[in-house]
Amino acid sequence: MSQPSAPAGTVMLDEIRQQARLAADWAGAGGYRVDHIAHAVASYAPASVTLIARGTSDNAAGYAKYLLEIMGGYVVSSASPSAVTLYGAKPRQARSLCIAVSQSGQSPDLLRAMSAMREAGSLGIAVTNDPAAPLAVQADFVVDLAAGVEHAVAATKTFTCELLALLDLATAICGTQAPERAGIAGAIASVIAPHADLDDAARLLGSALASAGHLLVVSRGASTPIAHEGALKIMETVGLPALSYSAADLEHGPIACVHAGTPVIVIDSAGPAAGSLAHVIARLVDLGAEVIQVGSGDAAPGIRAHIPVPRLDPLVAPIAEAIPLQLLAHRLATAMGHDPDQPPGLTKVTRTS
Repeated sequence: MSQPSAPAGTVMLDEIRQQARLAADWAGAGGYRVDHIAHAVASYAPASVTLIARGTSDNAAGYAKYLLEIMGGYVVSSASPSAVTLYGAKPRQARSLCIAVSQSGQSPDLLRAMSAMREAGSLGIAVTNDPAAPLAVQADFVVDLAAGVEHAVAATKTFTCELLALLDLATAICGTQAPERAGIAGAIASVIAPHADLDDAARLLGSALASAGHLLVVSRGASTPIAHEGALKIMETVGLPALSYSAADLEHGPIACVHAGTPVIVIDSAGPAAGSLAHVIARLVDLGAEVIQVGSGDAAPGIRAHIPVPRLDPLVAPIAEAIPLQLLAHRLATAMGHDPDQPPGLTKVTRTS
């Protein structure tokens, strides 16, 4: 007799929960081993940093951009792989540190972009979950995420491990104090645990999304890449449009598409961005948006639901903030009858050229 199939989304939910153990292991081991890479970078003395990534990994790279700019004062840019693959561009000789972030390390456009940067004299670092992948072979140094095999199409644990690895890498390169890892791991475990606040938010968000047919995810500063990733997770699993913006960019035009009933997730943590986000939340509430607030900031007046996240250093908080958005994506998808483990039209490894 055949065994009954597991409920939709079982794999994704299990991999979200695995992040508590992975974070605890990371903290217990004292982080990723990147000191030798930092020494090599110091000897190389880069004038700038170039990031190469796609999709979820590009959102993780966006987090690294904030870290390197804020902690190290580096000029950081995101490479356009198609400049090399479609237009035949050749990077000029420059002392640029090249960091490529890819879960699989297999996409041809990332490989060619890294190769072009290396040929131009860049020092190359690959951050990947497969240390034997072509991208890793091509780089000078490799940071192995060691997240274990990820089966769900929508990446969760590899994304969080990318954030942890990039935090360690940026901290070491910039020569700043190592993060308080036990606190980060504890915060991750805390937000993975069942919460009535998340249940309430998922119900409210699901109802508003069913009516509006789309949603927005908004943040500011170092949490902005987490907004982009949260929107991507919802699009992957729910199959409806989710737009993501920096709160500053939202006010430069896109806020015009916010109407009564528009669902908006705002990632709002205590720290330098809190003031500007409070202003934006107030505007969204005045427009009649269904605002779900996620983060360590105090619940703002007029919001519909608040998912609290333990207070962490503002540059570290984005790592814990990513988890509730993964859980919301999972719950929205399953509530709407979708299987987030196997979204239609998507594959686990995407190869673009």
